[in-house]
Amino acid sequence: MDIAAMALAATAGQALVQAMVTDGWAGVRAKVARLLSRGDQDQEQRELDELDEAAGAVRAEAIPASVMAGHLQGRIQALLENYPESVAEIEALVAGLGDTGSINIHVGGNVSGQIIAGSNNNATFRVIHKP
Repeated sequence: MDIAAMALAATAGQALVQAMVTDGWAGVRAKVARLLSRGDQDQEQRELDELDEAAGAVRAEAIPASVMAGHLQGRIQALLENYPESVAEIEALVAGLGDTGSINIHVGGNVSGQIIAGSNNNATFRVIHKP
C-alpha cells in the first residue's frame, strides 16, 4: 500500500473515533457501514451493529480511542487494498466529518458557546455574547 493511502486510512480512523463521541455520529454511522459493506445489505447491518458496539465502547471508555482508531485504520486499509477506487469515497467521508464535532452549550445568563472538536484532539471554545 502506498504512503498516501496509509495516511488516508489513519486520518479516517482517527476522524471516525472523534465522530463517535459526538451527536453527529448518528448521521455518520450509516455512511461508514455502507462504505465498508460495499453494497451487501446483510454485511451493512453487521457493520452497523459493530459500529454501534464500537461507539458505545469508546464512549464508555471501555476501550482506548487510540485502539479503536487503529482498528478502524486497519479496516479502511483493507478496503483500500481490495477496492482502490474507494479513495474518493473515503476522502469525502473524512471531509464531511469536519462538522460532526460541534456541540452547542449554554453557559448561563446571556452567554452561550460552542465547542468545536478539531483534528489531533484539539478543541476550540468560542463564546458568543447575546445581549
